[in-house]
Amino acid sequence: HAAADPHLRRALEIHRQVYGREHTLVATSLNQLAELYTKQGLYDQAEPLCIEALEMQRRLLDSKHPDILPTLNNLAELYKVQGQYEAADPLLRLALAIFAKELGEHHPHVGTVQKNLAWVMAERGKADDAERLYKQALANHEEAFGAEHQLGRARVGTPATHQPGRPS
Repeated sequence: HAAADPHLRRALEIHRQVYGREHTLVATSLNQLAELYTKQGLYDQAEPLCIEALEMQRRLLDSKHPDILPTLNNLAELYKVQGQYEAADPLLRLALAIFAKELGEHHPHVGTVQKNLAWVMAERGKADDAERLYKQALANHEEAFGAEHQLGRARVGTPATHQPGRPS
């Protein structure tokens, strides 16, 4: 991951030079750099970049445009790994609404967001809601991949596999 940092910074610099400070490609570069920093555990560096990317995308596109989904997801993941579940929750709910509208209620991406939101809800002590979402997520993955397909089960897990306070 460390080797990617200078390349992502250079891409951001080039995008700003070519397109100006406000452009969807600049937002994408900011988000990619933020995602790298999140994976490296550099949360203080990741958060302002991700927020800047999301705010830019909302100004340039629409707050419910599908192109903001990667940034919504990355910011939610950043908050989730830091234990900021109340901050992650509305981002995941918005991502879920956008994915469901754009891809349909039963798409596997919808199931993945449902699983992430269920994880956050379990952490917040909302076990019944979390279990309901886990079951919906599993049903979406089973519909897409088949009931016995390992990818569906591995991506979703079960409520029993998530214990509050432990990473998903």
